[in-house]
Amino acid sequence: MLRQSTQTEFAAGFVRGVLSIGVGTLLQIILGLAGLMVAVRFISSEEFGVFVLLQVIASFFIALGNLAVQDVSVTKFIVGADDEQKFVVASTALCFNFIIGVLISFVIVMCKPLMYFLLKSERLSELTVYIPVFFLLNSFNELLIYILQGFHQYKIIAVSQLINGLVKFLLILILLAYLGMNVVGLIYAFYLSFLASIVTLYFGIPSRKRLMVSRRCFLEMVKFGFPLGLNRLLSFAFSRVDRLILGAMLSPVGVAYFEVASRIPENGYRLLQSFQSVFFPNMSELIARKNQIEAEKMLNNSLRIVTVISAMAALVILLFKEDVVSVLFSDKYLGSASALWILTVALSMGSIEYMLGGALVALGKSDKPLKINMLSAMTNVAGNIIMIPIFGFVGAAYATLLARIVANPVYVLFVNKSGLQVNLRKYITPIVILGACGSVYMVYGSIGVGFKLSLILIFVALSLGLSVITWKDMTILLEGMRRRS
Repeated sequence: MLRQSTQTEFAAGFVRGVLSIGVGTLLQIILGLAGLMVAVRFISSEEFGVFVLLQVIASFFIALGNLAVQDVSVTKFIVGADDEQKFVVASTALCFNFIIGVLISFVIVMCKPLMYFLLKSERLSELTVYIPVFFLLNSFNELLIYILQGFHQYKIIAVSQLINGLVKFLLILILLAYLGMNVVGLIYAFYLSFLASIVTLYFGIPSRKRLMVSRRCFLEMVKFGFPLGLNRLLSFAFSRVDRLILGAMLSPVGVAYFEVASRIPENGYRLLQSFQSVFFPNMSELIARKNQIEAEKMLNNSLRIVTVISAMAALVILLFKEDVVSVLFSDKYLGSASALWILTVALSMGSIEYMLGGALVALGKSDKPLKINMLSAMTNVAGNIIMIPIFGFVGAAYATLLARIVANPVYVLFVNKSGLQVNLRKYITPIVILGACGSVYMVYGSIGVGFKLSLILIFVALSLGLSVITWKDMTILLEGMRRRS
């Protein structure tokens, strides 16, 4: 077992990595929300809904491309390689990603009639010409982030995220607010922000930039990553297909309302990805060194911390949902508040599954998340088809929460069978506290701001009293911040 000082150093290093990439992600989220606040006020709900559908279609094809070059497998192969082989893995992934990207771009162009047939939107049909570039830029941006995770270059990732958010926000102000462009201006703002991020990430790779390709390396990555690629497709079916179903069953306006409701929870997932960007490489190294005890500690402490933060966020959103929507997105999207709090509760459940899935991949069980996501995706799609006609766009939120609840115990079962024991109390306790505080609010209604703040204080007090949050957490956090500075 590691000595106590070594354990503290490892934990502090883990915190430094999370803080480095987390700060960049947080700033990108803040700038992204600021840009969205501007965008929804200068383009119609229909055009915003069409823009969301363009993003969703591009995301589908990115997931399709991941069947060959899976981003997480690239990180795992770089982490486990020597210095020379790290460069070969990164270079091979970039080269094959370009080849696959060009082929898929051609497929996107050929699919234009199918998109119109499914979604029946003239405006979307006009704008499908922008999808291939959207796909290519987003695909390379994601791949480079995963490459740099393998090199533990979290500060470079943070800088790229800050640049991405800043460029996007400034261009939205210029193109939409100042020049008065429509949704095309929003598309160009995303294009150029991704391009700026890609340049930053590429030159941040700490190795030679001369491209080298290893066919053997590519085949190994495909063999390991193919189940993860299928899992990515199923994750798309879980997290993004609801927009397509809404577009087909309702209209782009319904898509816009649901997108507004989901924007804050999805930014929560992006912050979680910052945590995962550090958690996964470190977990992989502990597993590679066969240090099961420390890996188990990291998993359970990560579950505890991530769950208590996401549960508290869900409570705050539940208490102030109308105010959040009104301030961020204007009163015309106030109806989105009814879906916002449901999706934030789903975030709490999803954060648990995200960490458990990362642990399974680190353990080499890349096929297990695929099996679980098959169940999640089928539940989500069926839930959308059944609930959207009944509840409108809010039905998509209910379907998301249902799928999360169904998948959670299955994740725990697979992780336990794989050799790491999940401490259920560590993450169930914050959810129970959330349920108790939320139930009180639902029964008594909005008595006032003081009542709402009291519920938040009760959540924190119970978390401390039941040791969900500990003083040791604060010590490690302060140590990580001190050494980072």
